[in-house]
Amino acid sequence: MFAAGLVTLALVLVQASQHQQLSRSLLYLGLAYFALFAVAHAAVRWWAPYADPLFLPCVAVLNGLGLVMIYRLDLAGTTPAGDAGPPG
Repeated sequence: MFAAGLVTLALVLVQASQHQQLSRSLLYLGLAYFALFAVAHAAVRWWAPYADPLFLPCVAVLNGLGLVMIYRLDLAGTTPAGDAGPPG
């Protein structure tokens, strides 16, 4: 749950820093990320009950921050509303 909250907060901060309008889709992305790793957690607990419980949350945070970096690069290619873009 902490990983999904951290990733959602990072998405909001990236979108706000790029002068984009905040949308409800960021909340949906965070909930989908939480659901995905909740299913992964249930699968690990079912098929590997003695596995180290620290690996999956670390993987979730690292994966989420990587996705946030890709999202930031994707937003950097767009121009904010009202910006004419580069001359030429």
